[in-house]
Amino acid sequence: MQGARKLGAAFACALGACTLLTACLPQPIACPMIAAAPIVTIHVTPERAATLDPTSLTGEACQNGQCHGGPLTLADDSGPNTQLGAKRAQIMMILTDSPIDLTVTGTNTSGKSIGSNHVRFTPRVEYPWGRQCQRVLIAEATLDNQGLYAG
Repeated sequence: MQGARKLGAAFACALGACTLLTACLPQPIACPMIAAAPIVTIHVTPERAATLDPTSLTGEACQNGQCHGGPLTLADDSGPNTQLGAKRAQIMMILTDSPIDLTVTGTNTSGKSIGSNHVRFTPRVEYPWGRQCQRVLIAEATLDNQGLYAG
């Protein structure tokens, strides 16, 4: 009986050690089964948005010989650092690591052209769910009174 008690105590000790050991090992992390939308986002500063004819804005994003775009629809921009009155437009396209050539044109509220605004930039890579999960390509540019720039 005493031998069985010692064996039971040894088993309990070993089981406890195994539990402690596995608690310290990295556990698999569940990655979300969602993907970020493949878009180029054009942020429009409040100052530029106030002078734009929103029905005149067009954009074209080209990457790897494929171009996408057309008339752009402005929507309220949102986010923790977004200024009141900021707008955004989006162009849907499949993104890769390659540079994007983005051109935005339109007119102001007086009907005068804002010119052809162009920027070339490479999407940045982010890992919003950690490096063990899928990466997300972010393609953003900003249109202000001076023109178009990446970021």
